[in-house]
Amino acid sequence: MTIFLGQIDIDIIQKFKLLLEFTGPIYNNVKNGYGHQLLCGIQLNSKHFSEALSKLGCFPRKTFTLKFPTEEQVPKHLIHHFMRGYFDGDGTIYKDKKKNIKRPSFGIGIVSTKDFCDEFYKSLKFLDINFYFHKKQKDPSKNTIQMTTEGNRQIEKVLDFLYNNATIYLERKYKKYIELKKLNNIPITKSINQIDTKTNKIIHVWQSAEEVIKVFGGHIVALRHVLLKSICRIKGRKPYIRQTWHNFKWEYE
Repeated sequence: MTIFLGQIDIDIIQKFKLLLEFTGPIYNNVKNGYGHQLLCGIQLNSKHFSEALSKLGCFPRKTFTLKFPTEEQVPKHLIHHFMRGYFDGDGTIYKDKKKNIKRPSFGIGIVSTKDFCDEFYKSLKFLDINFYFHKKQKDPSKNTIQMTTEGNRQIEKVLDFLYNNATIYLERKYKKYIELKKLNNIPITKSINQIDTKTNKIIHVWQSAEEVIKVFGGHIVALRHVLLKSICRIKGRKPYIRQTWHNFKWEYE
């Protein structure tokens, strides 16, 4: 049995080798046969290991027949670790700058059989997030589906679930997850002016969005949505528009 990934993901091969206490070599810069990228990996000669994986649903040539594991194969409290592993292997997280130059939009997705994607979605249904399903192969006989979603807040929910108590993961995808979390929690460090709508005069200066929420209540996302419009105007070096929230005008300086 062989396990190969792109050379860029050698870190996960090294972790896997360490956990298995495998003493064989890691093969580097192996051509994948398609000429797209170089691979790295290990080769295991263990009948017991292969048979154990088959019982858990991991068998050869599974691309068009893969099933989501049963609770007997992967207990419910471990299912998010399995899903993260699948996401690392056959999933994607990407950043689209075209939709909003000032604030990148993220997207995630996986590719698998329709049955697998349906069950994967059911395991995320409690998050109340919409996913879209696209036929991956033009050949109707191929049972491959792409399952995707977009929206920075939605994706953060999914990844929070997948990375909960995680210690093993692809570093490059995890870094994008951390980048997304930072983007979703932009700290408001400069002053926020609260302005009287009738006189257009500043009646109070706040030091953070958190301080405003403590007094006015509501959700911090709503205030940040108002302030981000002002931030984008400032970065664009244009006069920014004061936005109304809780019957006051607000501006970010």
